[in-house]
Amino acid sequence: MNSLSLILRVIAVLAAVASAGLFFMSSGKLQEKETQLAAARQSLAAAQSELTGANEKVESLNASFEAEKRASSKLKSQVESVRSDLYTAKQETTRAQTQLNQTKNQVAQLEDEKRKLNAEIVTVREQAEPAQGAAATSLSQGEIDALEQRVQVLEGQNQDLQDELSVFQAKAVAMSSGKSSGDERPSAAAGGYNLNTASAVQPATLGSEATITKVSADDGLIVLNASPELGLDSGLELTLVKDLKAIGKVQVVEAEGSYALANILPGTKAAGLEEGSIVNLLR
Repeated sequence: MNSLSLILRVIAVLAAVASAGLFFMSSGKLQEKETQLAAARQSLAAAQSELTGANEKVESLNASFEAEKRASSKLKSQVESVRSDLYTAKQETTRAQTQLNQTKNQVAQLEDEKRKLNAEIVTVREQAEPAQGAAATSLSQGEIDALEQRVQVLEGQNQDLQDELSVFQAKAVAMSSGKSSGDERPSAAAGGYNLNTASAVQPATLGSEATITKVSADDGLIVLNASPELGLDSGLELTLVKDLKAIGKVQVVEAEGSYALANILPGTKAAGLEEGSIVNLLR
């Protein structure tokens, strides 16, 4: 009986020792597993962080790509616009050059006509002066009067030619100035293009503008509405131009504010001076 009790005690002790050993072994394995789990969690967090960084880089690259794509599209549009501007400027320059050449030819023709007319006036005067100074002459008074009238007609034609010549000369100068402005080209700048948005060729203008406010054909007077900055002083002679044609000459009598009173000079047709019409002033 005592032996059996002893054996049972020994077995109980051994069981307790075995249980303790198993407990410590399982505790060690559990600690190891927890360590491994913590390491795995750290690895997962690091991988998640790397994935987040990679996604951010991908988004950044996508944004950069879209920006470059938009910039490329904008640059392409600017290049097309520049090409269109250049083509338009080339056409306008060619057209302006053609008009300028035509105007120069007209000026040359008018100058030639003026020289011929001056020569004819001199010839007629040379014929008239001896006839007037001679006591006895083969020319009658009627023929002398006809020669004098011919001189007056030729002088009037000469003045008309001079007015027309002044108009075409001013037109040629204005067109040359406009052509120089149209020769500018769009230039490249850092980060893009500076496009030339101005007109390829500026329209030609002749002198300053004024409005015919009142015309009195019976009194030979005209009232012009023009900028006071033009300085329309008393005694100043002006050629009135409308639609690139000289329609008459006037001489300023007095000016006050934006209004100027002027005499209509001989040779000017009052019918061509319409109230309310806009004219250019050539000095």
